[in-house]
Amino acid sequence: IRIWGKPFTVSEFNFSAPGRYRGVGAIMTGALASIQDWDVLWRFAYSHSDNEMFKPSPIGYFNIASDPLSLAADRAAIMLYLRGDMKPAPGRVVLEISENDVKNGASHDSLQVLRKFAWTTRVGTSIGSAAIPGAITVPLGTTGETLEKKLKTASIMKDGPAEQIVSETGEFMLNTSTGVFVVDTPKTAGGFANPGHRIEAPGSGVKVETAGTGATVFVTSLDGEPIRSSKRLLATHLTDMQNTGAHYAETARRTLLAWGGMPYLVKDGQASVSISLNNPKACKVWELSVAGERIAEVSSRVSGGELQFMATVRGNNGARMLYEIVVE
Repeated sequence: IRIWGKPFTVSEFNFSAPGRYRGVGAIMTGALASIQDWDVLWRFAYSHSDNEMFKPSPIGYFNIASDPLSLAADRAAIMLYLRGDMKPAPGRVVLEISENDVKNGASHDSLQVLRKFAWTTRVGTSIGSAAIPGAITVPLGTTGETLEKKLKTASIMKDGPAEQIVSETGEFMLNTSTGVFVVDTPKTAGGFANPGHRIEAPGSGVKVETAGTGATVFVTSLDGEPIRSSKRLLATHLTDMQNTGAHYAETARRTLLAWGGMPYLVKDGQASVSISLNNPKACKVWELSVAGERIAEVSSRVSGGELQFMATVRGNNGARMLYEIVVE
């Protein structure tokens, strides 16, 4: 529970393997940390030993050194949070906790009112009546409905469908009904969508439509320029990755019976990617290895000022997740 005026750090974050949606973990964590303006994030874990750092190893629960999909996903958190591509929310909510509440043990449930609004604006607590300039201050026991009204009165939240959550800055959108979420910043844009739905980031000019399976797809500038004017972009297409021979007790894959081993298997899928660029005709798209080496040129076309290409897991050189877009 963040206390305003104190640093806030997260000592461990992960969407653990072999979960099929771990590709969304870094981009969502990076977005949340950015909106909240947290101070430090630690990924748990890069590796528990040097074995996985220097030789290919099967996927395990936590070590992303042996999980190329999670390593690729991590770049979104690095760009959004560490580089600062996503802006912190300007607003603040203070849940005021009295000293008596602390001494008597405030109920955990009464603090949960903040969770609903963490994707919208910055949230935290104070002990006693510590004034936070410009903040919306509410007492412990405030209902979500009351706080929502205050946020709308302050124009921090806007009226809209109940299933749609939008950050105060407009750089993050989550639809709890369709499962689509969108990150839309000048230098990093993308999100997650299942087939039949689209990722649309109009501010950055990125549009994605997935096919075959749900996927996390994002585009990020590598030269520090906005996506529209960048001369070097990285596009990342993440479906799911498992060990060969991984075995589950049920089709929902909730109970892992056997980890399996090498080589990695990547779930087949496609994503139609469109990027509005200042000079799309000068761009080439390259398939990359997980080490960032160019493997082969990928066919692309230009339509209406957009560079368009199909990201496909199934490639001539094995599974692929990464693409470089360069002005040549």
